[in-house]
Amino acid sequence: MLLPAQVAGAASTQKVTVVGPTDDAYTTPTSPLLNTGTSLKLSAESGAGKVAYLRFTVSGIPAGATINAAKLHTHRLDGHLTPALNAYRVSSTTWSETSLTSKNAPALGTLIAGSTTVDGGVTTDVNLTPVVHGNGVVSVALRARDAGTIARLHSKDGTVDAPTLSVTWTPAAVVVPTALFGSSINDNSDVARLGSVSMFNHPVYVARVFFTGAPPARWSDSALLTSLPAGSAAVVSWKSGTPAQVQAFLASKPVGMKVWASWYHEPEDNFTTAAAQASYRATWATYAGAIRAGGAVPTLILMRYTLNTNSGRNWHNYYPAGSVDSISWDAYNPGTKNNPPTYIDPANLIAPILTVANETHLPWGLAESGSPILDSSANRAAWALKLAVALRAGGAKFACWWDVSVTSFPNALDAAAAGSWH
Repeated sequence: MLLPAQVAGAASTQKVTVVGPTDDAYTTPTSPLLNTGTSLKLSAESGAGKVAYLRFTVSGIPAGATINAAKLHTHRLDGHLTPALNAYRVSSTTWSETSLTSKNAPALGTLIAGSTTVDGGVTTDVNLTPVVHGNGVVSVALRARDAGTIARLHSKDGTVDAPTLSVTWTPAAVVVPTALFGSSINDNSDVARLGSVSMFNHPVYVARVFFTGAPPARWSDSALLTSLPAGSAAVVSWKSGTPAQVQAFLASKPVGMKVWASWYHEPEDNFTTAAAQASYRATWATYAGAIRAGGAVPTLILMRYTLNTNSGRNWHNYYPAGSVDSISWDAYNPGTKNNPPTYIDPANLIAPILTVANETHLPWGLAESGSPILDSSANRAAWALKLAVALRAGGAKFACWWDVSVTSFPNALDAAAAGSWH
């Protein structure tokens, strides 16, 4: 089951990743075959003299992070002055300190930046931000900037003051999906089966509960509703009762609880004539104010089947514009009616729902959904995961899997599907 809705935010605290070189060595043009990979020092001269090469592997920075700064930090050898340095790009990232020589050294690219000295000239920093973009290999070369100068620096092979690359970064903004995922449950036997509404040890962040008649006088009169864990949301519906009764019922819900409330879900089979549909819409208008006054969201619940071109229905006939602030759908896998049964692409399942959402500009969700196991538990679990991903991408506010254990409608979750829905 997917995570509960939270406000999207950004982590503002900067973090620092410090790595040492995996390889460092310097080349000497006067000794073109000399390898200095194990030397305790790095030398960098001006002009066509010695060149110091350093290679770093940056890791541990999460995807999407912003790189704020990257700094090469070097230390001079005792007793040696630290002249200004220039850092250059090195396109090759495969050279090795064990084989690097002046003869096979990779060519220097463009200048990255010059150095600044700190700590009274003991250490030197070079800005490498232009070449550090996150995780990966960074390869650079150093030369002394001013004519006739040479820098002698500690290498990684010494016991102290090895070069380091310090990368300062900010984590990406964390956008927690707004969809709440949970179960559609019918009575206390479902609660007992799931283990205190835990969906096989996965918390239920929203529960769908419907009443075939009027709602209870108070929220606490329903053992099923009171069994919901603290912090969860609910989608409730009923088919009779006065607006005053509905308002009192909803007003008695736990303080701060998010509730989507619907009068007469799935009306399509029972309001078939134009007059009946007009009456349905008009009755909705009498409930809307009571639902809002009770602190809930008036929500129309229709069948996803109604949106099929061959259904012979028009969802507009049931839509009480102005009386509802959300539209929800009972959307099951229609591929169960194919021969052989299949799992329909979730994108196709929700595509017409998104069309309605775009037309009405109302938030939406799935009050009921699911599929029986058509071939294997693993394949149904894979479909459940694809559906969850599609719902998140489409902006659903909630989605409840039909989790009532009845043999005539075998959509209830097993552990595998619950894990995917999680």
